[in-house]
Amino acid sequence: MSKFATLLVKNLTTPLNEGPQTGTSPLGAPPSASLGERFYDPTAVKSYQYVKFTAGTGSVATANGAVAYWLGNPANFTVTSKLANAGATTAANNQNFVAGIFLGVVTTGNFTVIQTGGIHSAVIDTTAADKQGAAIIASATTDGEAVGVAAGTAPTNRVIGWATADQGSGTIAVNIALDRDL
Repeated sequence: MSKFATLLVKNLTTPLNEGPQTGTSPLGAPPSASLGERFYDPTAVKSYQYVKFTAGTGSVATANGAVAYWLGNPANFTVTSKLANAGATTAANNQNFVAGIFLGVVTTGNFTVIQTGGIHSAVIDTTAADKQGAAIIASATTDGEAVGVAAGTAPTNRVIGWATADQGSGTIAVNIALDRDL
């Protein structure tokens, strides 16, 4: 039985994509999970990655639907919630260091699972003009928030995914497409 099959069995009553991801043994990660390990849920058609969370300087709280950024080298599998702490060599490129989407509240130093593929129904996006079909990228100004690039306009930063519905009440449904490494 693969590690992901164990993951599914463990979470029959509490699916991986629900509830806060806290503690040293996070919801959804099997005890044998290795840092950086990826999981695919064929039933929900979603993918996840097991990472370590470090708040960094001027920390920003995590939340379900918030953007997670790589902290330093993505090969270290450590994420942060603050755009300015992302690992690009120049601050202007930090928007391209998106690792995935947080699934809940995580405290610094703990391990968690971030979503890297499939539909997330509530990615944080407060731009009311964002519509279905927009390319979704990390905001250049607001930590943990995504913004849309209108359909028909070429995005200039790493695409998190594609909006599957219009923005509403501060969130947007996104088909996340971050299954590939930087």
